[in-house]
Amino acid sequence: MNYEEIGAEMRNEKDALILQGLVKEFFDKYLNRIEESDSGTEFSPITLSCCRVMMLEPLNDLLTKMAKLSGAKEKVTYGLKVNNM
Repeated sequence: MNYEEIGAEMRNEKDALILQGLVKEFFDKYLNRIEESDSGTEFSPITLSCCRVMMLEPLNDLLTKMAKLSGAKEKVTYGLKVNNM
């Protein structure tokens, strides 16, 4: 499937609503999830990592925009960390 075909499919309102729901679920159920350890410390059990420091801010901005457009609960940062290989 090429980009034009994907674009045509995405213009389908039903698919767009399904995608919006899936993106919202991704943020609300996974990335924005906060748990508490036995010692009482709050943490995010699911995190994203990146091995390029220069990509952290753009990726965080992208995730913030995706969350907002999907209607997911807002989060200040997604705690992206550099993955030192």
